[in-house]
Amino acid sequence: MYARFKYWFVNIYWYHYKLHTFVAAFILAVVAITVYSALTGSRPDFVFIVASEYPVYEEQGRELAGFWAENADGVTELSYSVLFMSDNSEYAMTNWQLLTIALISEDHSLFIIGESLLPLMTDYRDEFYTFDELGLSPRDGPEPAFIPLEGAPLMDTLGFGHEPMYGLVKRPPYGRGGSVKPEDSARSALSAACLRALLGA
Repeated sequence: MYARFKYWFVNIYWYHYKLHTFVAAFILAVVAITVYSALTGSRPDFVFIVASEYPVYEEQGRELAGFWAENADGVTELSYSVLFMSDNSEYAMTNWQLLTIALISEDHSLFIIGESLLPLMTDYRDEFYTFDELGLSPRDGPEPAFIPLEGAPLMDTLGFGHEPMYGLVKRPPYGRGGSVKPEDSARSALSAACLRALLGA
């Protein structure tokens, strides 16, 4: 019985269906990993961006995330990207693409941007809340939506001294019916709370 099965498996099935078996096993593995990740993975409250044409560092993003987890109500887990945009390397080109994607992504809602990048952000000014809408006192910035972070103690402590930095909170996107999804509204509200905490408001 075993010899007959072995003959069938090796000489018929494996000979004719070896490639099919590998492809099916690969697809099953991808599906299993995707389902496992979806069931066990946690989604961050929101994603924030730190970007400048002057040096910015991973540690600065990590420290900001930790500060907000401790000082902004409702924040439990944040994700972030730190984008140094200065040179013409492939790394910098990738960062420019990531920033462009972040500007249209629903998950990205808070931007800590260097003054060098404000010309780019001006094209998106209407996508961000103004200081009035955020409940902040008027601050001397180039646009009402570009909130100067000068004077925020943590910014100095973390070494954001190469150029003036600005905070921008993205408005939640409107759906097809003209309404905002609750999770998107909550994400923007948390981002605004984080910016206020950073400014000590």
